[in-house]
Amino acid sequence: MLGTSVYMTQDLGTAVQRFEKYNAEKMIYVVANEQNTHFVELFAILALIRPQLKVRRTIQWPFYS
Repeated sequence: MLGTSVYMTQDLGTAVQRFEKYNAEKMIYVVANEQNTHFVELFAILALIRPQLKVRRTIQWPFYS
């Protein structure tokens, strides 16, 4: 995997860019049920590394099966 990234690092970078570029009050990610764990972990990490983004109030991720 040398020179490649995993989904988590891509999603972390993309989320931070979206916050900084659009200054959104709310972002909604609609994902399949199979991806729920990934997004729970993603937003928990974001809340730790970028507390100023107020992830818990700003991001929602409804999922479908």
